[in-house]
Amino acid sequence: MPTTRLTHWSALSPYGPTSAHFHTGVTAAATAAGAVPDFEIRTALGRSGTRSMDRVTALAVAAIGDLIAQPGATGLVDSRTAIVLGTTAGSVASTMRFTRDSLTEDRPYLVDPARFPNTVMNCAAGRSAIWHKLRGPNATVAGGRAAGLMAVNYARRLLATGRADTVVVGAAEELSSERSRIDPHTDGSTGAPLSEGAGVFLMHRAEDTDATTGLELIGPVYTRMVPEADAGAVAIEEATRALTRADLDPASVQSIAVTGPLDLGDRALEVFPDAGAVLRPEDRIGDTGAAASIFALALLAQRHDTPVPGMLRSNAPAPGVPRSSTSVPGMLLAGIALVFAYDEHNLVTAVVRVRGGFR
Repeated sequence: MPTTRLTHWSALSPYGPTSAHFHTGVTAAATAAGAVPDFEIRTALGRSGTRSMDRVTALAVAAIGDLIAQPGATGLVDSRTAIVLGTTAGSVASTMRFTRDSLTEDRPYLVDPARFPNTVMNCAAGRSAIWHKLRGPNATVAGGRAAGLMAVNYARRLLATGRADTVVVGAAEELSSERSRIDPHTDGSTGAPLSEGAGVFLMHRAEDTDATTGLELIGPVYTRMVPEADAGAVAIEEATRALTRADLDPASVQSIAVTGPLDLGDRALEVFPDAGAVLRPEDRIGDTGAAASIFALALLAQRHDTPVPGMLRSNAPAPGVPRSSTSVPGMLLAGIALVFAYDEHNLVTAVVRVRGGFR
């Protein structure tokens, strides 16, 4: 089955403004929530071109800049590189503030026109492309917590149809008082504190790269609308079908990552007996909205130099010790993994192969 690979990566998260902070936080089993610490737009990106830039755009621009500056990535990115970003609704803060100003400011409705582009959902993807001079296909995929996986599938289609050879794919979400006011009125709360962040990967056709680290997407990403009460059972059914299409045995699944209000129940470990613990980015960094499923992918691909209970396991756990509680230094959650995202009745399922851990 044709596959694509996600190789280089970058992340800004509540752990800190770099992927190194994310790696350190995950491998230390630390928890964090809220805004990206020490991230000021003008400090990170400079004063030029940032006067009217909103926070979600700045997070995306910074993450992509870190990605394409990495050793090995520079030669893979050119002007034809595509960008696909996941979002919930763009910048909720920008939309609500601009709308309020248009109603409350003195006639003739003295709003700041420079801030109008921030109200459009594809602002972050568009400005990122302009900032980094990437002239390939540019797309924004709206899907809440599932947006990251949906963006990965869109990027896969760009590669499969020859529209692009390399895609920067990911998602971003900002933390704001406006988002905090809206969140209690939306379905599917995870109970995790609201957070923000951005994560991006460099994605290629599998045959075009010999990278030994990162993730390999096996087949397409599957999407299905399902009521929350049935979501757990349907997720297992969807994953089983996806594995069958890929000629993989359910027993080959080594790890599972889930984001959103999705409870797989005990049935998951019956169907996927070697899967170990179910990982949730919300347990580590809070509810990062559209970026959540990208962080779920990033969680799976972190190489650990020290044992991390609940994250890694040996193939032969000690007697009386649960499989998901043991680990071996230098191991990672290797092999076949399932990734689920669920938001507003939208269930998204992906099968990936972890090829080697990011550091």
